[in-house]
Amino acid sequence: MKATPILLSILFLLVACQPKDVEPTFDFTVTVDDYKVSVSPTGIDFEKYEVNFGVENTNFVAIQTPEYKYEYADDGTFSITVTATDKENRTYTKTKTVKIDYYAKNNLLSNFSITKIGQAKYQVTNLTNEQLVSGYAVLIKGKYWSKLYYFTKEKNPILHFDLNATYTVTQQTNSLNTKSVSIKVEDAEARENGYLKLKIDNEEIISNESETTPFGAVSADNVPLNYQIFNSGIFPYKLSNIRLAIRHSLNVAQKPSADELYKLVASSLTNGKKEKGVWDIFLTDDSIEPFIEISSQSIEVLKVEPAEQKKIIPEMNENAFWVTAKINLTCNYHAFKNVSGEVRFKYRIITL
Repeated sequence: MKATPILLSILFLLVACQPKDVEPTFDFTVTVDDYKVSVSPTGIDFEKYEVNFGVENTNFVAIQTPEYKYEYADDGTFSITVTATDKENRTYTKTKTVKIDYYAKNNLLSNFSITKIGQAKYQVTNLTNEQLVSGYAVLIKGKYWSKLYYFTKEKNPILHFDLNATYTVTQQTNSLNTKSVSIKVEDAEARENGYLKLKIDNEEIISNESETTPFGAVSADNVPLNYQIFNSGIFPYKLSNIRLAIRHSLNVAQKPSADELYKLVASSLTNGKKEKGVWDIFLTDDSIEPFIEISSQSIEVLKVEPAEQKKIIPEMNENAFWVTAKINLTCNYHAFKNVSGEVRFKYRIITL
């Protein structure tokens, strides 16, 4: 039976009148309060939102309709991108710009200069509001860890380096705004090396100190008052980066001067076997896992030698100690079972 023209017209009208998919309404609002920005997506029937504030590592995701907040650390014009995903996994993206002009007009910009004044010696000069500056962080950055780290509260410190490397100096302030400058030191005097002479399951590992094996330093925790001498060294094993860290803790009733702290260290660094807790050993693998579980450990101090050091930052004492220790530890981690041998490292004296 043939379809009549009237029947075809009815079928056409029925198809034409079917409701089409309507894209959901999507938008977002931006509210600026000084350097603080709030982003509020609008719309219905979205499964999730992704927001990027136009700065590295500022991707945020939420399932429900959120209000995103972010604090910018610098002045500038930034692109904020919001992507919404609906139930059918379709995405809708919009971008808006926001201008931050908070730090300059409120005199909160970090600024300083670095001038070479001698062999491996640099003058840091503050160029901003003096009341704004809390100090300077000086470090060599590793893959996952800071290979060397110092902090000085001086507003115009002199930095005298004892290791050829590229350092990042960051002025830390009482606002979110900071500034960093990198300097490459190539004329430092050769310093005396420590060493790692270890056996991992009878395979010998020998490593002299390099820029990847920092000297130890004294640092202060806030509560309780706890001054810790911490040394860590990295040595390679096959395809992994194994970090061996030996920590020695000192607890004192009040904050000592650098000279007083040196005497406390001198009285605590005696030869002989050491108790776990005051002396701890850590083993980490940077390339696979953060920590390797150690089932047993022992450490015996074999020799303590007073030594001189450079004042890399003003708060550093010029005295230090070379400590030679014998270690043994047992762990159950891939190829590593038993580790034993000697390690020689330097304790620096710093008070902050």
